[in-house]
Amino acid sequence: MAAPIFLIRRDIAILVMVHTFGGCTAAQVARRLFPTLRGPRVCYRRVAELVAQGYLTSRRLPAMTGVGSGKLFLSLTPRGRSVAAAAQGLGVHTLPRVRANSPRFIEHHLAIGDTRIALELAADRSPLFAISEWCGDRQLVITVIEAGKANVVLVPDSSFNLLVAGRRGSQLLLEQDTGSLTNRPRMKARLLGYLRHARSAQVLVLFVTTTEERVTALAKLTADAGKADGLDARVVWFATNQRVRLGDPLHERIWQVPGVLAPVAIADILGTGASVPSGGLLA
Repeated sequence: MAAPIFLIRRDIAILVMVHTFGGCTAAQVARRLFPTLRGPRVCYRRVAELVAQGYLTSRRLPAMTGVGSGKLFLSLTPRGRSVAAAAQGLGVHTLPRVRANSPRFIEHHLAIGDTRIALELAADRSPLFAISEWCGDRQLVITVIEAGKANVVLVPDSSFNLLVAGRRGSQLLLEQDTGSLTNRPRMKARLLGYLRHARSAQVLVLFVTTTEERVTALAKLTADAGKADGLDARVVWFATNQRVRLGDPLHERIWQVPGVLAPVAIADILGTGASVPSGGLLA
């Protein structure tokens, strides 16, 4: 049995992160909570201590390429769940169970976590933005009802509020696209559902996907769908995983907007005080 340790603030932050992310890798913990360190070794050592003390469990994921070992995936033990719940003022029974089991789900789950980390780190650095009320793990269900049309059920991968200068700002919905949906009619129906939803709700939809080619294809599909139904397609924005994770997804012009030639930044639009991108701002 390892010698007992006293939990410090960062230990509790690690446990809370593992809970709020629904499970994550040690590398993600390092990027989010130890961003100023040159290497992740200090983080990995502390994670190992939390595992040894029975606050976390860890398991090695299969390598995505089929070669070598995969990432170290962390989840909470009952002891860790108690600490994470108390730190957030929640009951232990309210904490959801981690359901990362199949390789395809885990890949998607970790991609959502990477996008969330990039957005949160950008907000930490920003004098303008803050992120609140992150709702993940497909907890939000939106039913779009329109007379004379089939109902569409949308389940975004995450949603969050982007505060501007301390004021309540806009709700943003995240779709983490792994490129697995290749059925064009189904993808068009999903995109059209978001356009219809945005007509009555103050939302901006962020699609983070795999390649520049897919960004271009999805932006065109969205523009065509909006034009056919008389809807403004400029409420759905697209960027690649690489652009989001390596840059600043709030302030850099990395987002492709249907019908707009040059990429835009979230700060260009929401930083002006507007709640959603309007035709006038993007014209």
